[in-house]
Amino acid sequence: MGTVDLANALVQWVLAAGIEDQDQYEDMVWNKTKEVMAEFVDYMERDDITLYASNCDNKGWEHQNYPAGVRGVGQTVGDKIVCVLMVGALFFMNGWTSTESTRQREDDTSERIRAHLLCAIVHMFSQVLHESVCRSRWGIFYAWYSMEQMDTGPGSFPAGLIKKGTCGRNISSDVQIRDLELNAEVKKWLGQNSTLKKAITRVQGHALCTTRWQDAWSIDEILGNGTIQDTQGLPIAPIVHELKEGINELFTEIGKQAADSIEKREQVKKAQLEKDDKNGQERASNAATQAPAKPVAPTAKETPQGPTGKDRWGESTNTYEY
Repeated sequence: MGTVDLANALVQWVLAAGIEDQDQYEDMVWNKTKEVMAEFVDYMERDDITLYASNCDNKGWEHQNYPAGVRGVGQTVGDKIVCVLMVGALFFMNGWTSTESTRQREDDTSERIRAHLLCAIVHMFSQVLHESVCRSRWGIFYAWYSMEQMDTGPGSFPAGLIKKGTCGRNISSDVQIRDLELNAEVKKWLGQNSTLKKAITRVQGHALCTTRWQDAWSIDEILGNGTIQDTQGLPIAPIVHELKEGINELFTEIGKQAADSIEKREQVKKAQLEKDDKNGQERASNAATQAPAKPVAPTAKETPQGPTGKDRWGESTNTYEY
């Protein structure tokens, strides 16, 4: 699984989404990726997301190709499953979870990085659903639509990233390009993920994606309580459970990739610091051993001696001796 670096693709997506000083904040993005991935996996494992997806149980759904106010019927089991899982991811992104309500807010930069990261996660998540579960653009569209219609404000949910305009179903063209690049990495990863591939095989084997959802069925009863027996022999709840496990494995892997990258980055920094320290010590040592030579005192000039005079008997005429 390590051959596809989804964490790096995700981090680059976030960095390109509006972080001005990438060199300064790249470490923060990597650490935030690791942190948020752990939160998301814990949320998907712990929370009963079917409680958040009551709108997916509506008989009529707005459709991306229908005029405003016109609802369609005839959803498939795949449409319902995708809607439930996508709503669960959007609830997490919007911060409408118990853990988010008690989370200590950080500085503005960290919160902005977190917001971009959450937006990237839900778009990655929708691509995972589309590629691995069922090709249900309707299910993904209706999940976004129902979340956009949720009441916010006093006595209701606080305004999340959707209402704030930070993240939406329709994203700007430059982000769409990065979205496609990120999705290409998702496709590669899905091709080598055994847990999710196993769940996909079960979905395809039972034709869940094309089986009509019956009016008598209830999402809460099938996925929540598992009390409905007459589901045409379709093991819907177990398959959805396997899909969640596979998806959690994907995001757990991203968290591990982020942790590995953080460790490698720290090792590189440590090695660079050690190299800088060594170079500094060598420069100091060289400076100490190359002290300037002591000046030599100039020697006194000898007193010049005149020629030795001699008398007529050959004796010196100098009156002083040496």
